[in-house]
Amino acid sequence: MTDHSLQFPCLCIHKGTMFTVASHESLVTTTAAALRGGLFEKLKIIDSTGQEFLVKTARKLHGVGPFRGFNIFLDQRIRVALEIEYGGRTCTTEEVRQIVFRDFKRWDGWASREDFDQLKHSIERATSSAEILGLVTGCNR
Repeated sequence: MTDHSLQFPCLCIHKGTMFTVASHESLVTTTAAALRGGLFEKLKIIDSTGQEFLVKTARKLHGVGPFRGFNIFLDQRIRVALEIEYGGRTCTTEEVRQIVFRDFKRWDGWASREDFDQLKHSIERATSSAEILGLVTGCNR
């Protein structure tokens, strides 16, 4: 299955840490250091329909940007090809909500948002996974 089957925005979980991606482009653009460091190893993706996917493999396609993606820190911005498989289940809206709230407790950076209380309240009232992920990624603004 290709990564184009995903419905964005998506929630990604890697080694217990959550991050969101708003688009296909943001999912497949990373750094060579992140790829080497295992960013996509055992990466779980929950798309906005609640379907769960697992990344099987990730490989570098090419550099992105000026100088083939290299910067002054000797890292390279790259595009990757992902091979993903359906994880066999669809998460409920409540499961997605709980994943997000767990990450709110785990990482203090969320609280630095000026609208954090409003964000929490909006997520509590959300009626779908797509709505929750849109709120967290800022796609509903």
